[in-house]
Amino acid sequence: MQVKLFIWLALIVILLLFFFSYYKRIILFLSQVIFGKYSFKFLCIYRYFKNTRPYPPSIYDELIHHIFLFKNKKNGTTNYYSYSNIQFKEASFNSSFKELIKKKGKPNYFNADIINNNSEVKIVGYKEKLFDTDIKAIYFFVDNLFFMGEYMFEDIKKINIENLSRNILNKYINSYQKNKNDFYIEGANNTMIYFGDNGFSLYIKFFHTENQIINSYLDKVNTIKNNSQIYKKEKIQEEVVLNYDLAL
Repeated sequence: MQVKLFIWLALIVILLLFFFSYYKRIILFLSQVIFGKYSFKFLCIYRYFKNTRPYPPSIYDELIHHIFLFKNKKNGTTNYYSYSNIQFKEASFNSSFKELIKKKGKPNYFNADIINNNSEVKIVGYKEKLFDTDIKAIYFFVDNLFFMGEYMFEDIKKINIENLSRNILNKYINSYQKNKNDFYIEGANNTMIYFGDNGFSLYIKFFHTENQIINSYLDKVNTIKNNSQIYKKEKIQEEVVLNYDLAL
C-alpha cells in the first residue's frame, strides 16, 4: 500500500515538474489549438509569454488609418464610376479567411485586432510582385470575411506611377485621362478603389462598401471625431470669451 502511494506521489511530482518546466509551451500549444494560430487571442497570449510577435505585422498603424478615407473622401480627388465588378487579385469580397489561406498558403505577415467590442479583424500579408516591383499584398478580414485589399510598395522610386494609374483606369473605365490628383473608382458590385500618391507613398486600396460591421465602425469613429472637433471649437470659443472678459 505504501509502495503504491509512493509511486502515485512520485508521478504527481514528476507531472508537476514537467508542467512548470514547460507550462508556457503547453499553454501556447493549447491556445493555438483552441483559438487558431491566426487569431487575436493567440497573438495576445503569445505576446504575453514571449514578449514578441509570432509573425511580422502586415501593418504597423491602426486599421482606421487604412479605411477612413472611404468614409470621408479626400478633398481634391477625382471620382470615376465603372460598370465593371471590382476584385482584389484572386480574393472575392465576402470570401472567407480559410479560402485565402487554402489558395495562397502560409502568409508572410499577420496581425489582428478587435473592433466594435467583439468583431475580430485579421490582416494578412504576402510578398508579391506587381509590374516587376516588390510589393506587399494585404488582405483585410472582419469576422473572417474579406472586405479590403491593399497594395503596399516598398520603393515607389522604381514605379512608373502614371503607367500604373493608366492601367487601372483603362481596366475599369475603358478610358484614360492624365490625372495628377488622387482618384476613386466606384464599381458595379458595391466596391471602390482608391489610388493615392503623396510623393512619398503610393496607396492602392480595394474596398467593399457594404460590410455592415466596418460601416458601423466607421460611423462610430466619425462620430467621435466630429464630437472631438466640436468640443475643441467650443473650448476655443470659451477661451476667446474669457480672454475678452479679462481684457475688459
